[in-house]
Amino acid sequence: MAVFWGEGSSNALPPDAARDDFPSCYGLIDRPDLAQAPPGRALFIIVDQTVRLDPELRRGVHLKVQRFLQPGDRITLLTFSANAKGRYASMPLTGRLDPPLDEKVRYHVSVAKLKKFDRCMKKQWRYVRRTIDTRLEAAFGQAASNLPRTELAGSLARFGETVIARSRAARKVVLLVSDMFENSDIVTFYSRGAVRPIDIDHAIGRIKSAGLYADWRGAGVYVIGAGFIGGGGYRSEKLLRNLRRFWEAYLRLSNAELAGWGAPELLVELR
Repeated sequence: MAVFWGEGSSNALPPDAARDDFPSCYGLIDRPDLAQAPPGRALFIIVDQTVRLDPELRRGVHLKVQRFLQPGDRITLLTFSANAKGRYASMPLTGRLDPPLDEKVRYHVSVAKLKKFDRCMKKQWRYVRRTIDTRLEAAFGQAASNLPRTELAGSLARFGETVIARSRAARKVVLLVSDMFENSDIVTFYSRGAVRPIDIDHAIGRIKSAGLYADWRGAGVYVIGAGFIGGGGYRSEKLLRNLRRFWEAYLRLSNAELAGWGAPELLVELR
């Protein structure tokens, strides 16, 4: 990986994972090894592109992410849709912010290198924040509400197995941006074009039989957009409670915890 903005070192810092979209600063002090330890926290943002959120909810996603982010965190943006042509699951962004430099290490680094490193860290912080906002807005802009299916459980199972479970982070946090209405061949929350009450035991049984779950290794999951309907539509509180109970059961099955439920706005902060 190239050193951040070519500040004058040829020592490339290998990423913590197979891919890292944020060039590191640690090559500037000839200690790329210090950025290879597992991150303390990893944030996974999963955007359901079968839902077109209103600007206020999208703004809320940006704010939650930016307030959560700290040096040393790894962040991954994942999108999914209906498995239609050109609408496959993707990973538009994944990377890690450099962790702070330990004071004991700073003592053994020259003043000239420290100045370059500190400048680089400030640039990295600004770059990462801008990049996250840009990629998030692009993900929202590609959403379409007229797609035939919402493969929500299947997409979550795939992301859980291939991305979340493989993270080495001590704390895994998932921000799921979706209306949370499953509409697949295995389970659908719709009947004759309208949302119907969910038979939770029956639906979870079908999920188990189809293997549409994975071990998320204790991740904390936050939801923004649950029950969202555009154009000022209304979802009953009874329906929303039923919807929440289903996803609580699904996350327990996936060794995860529902830490925050936004129906549709999330009122708690990511932790």
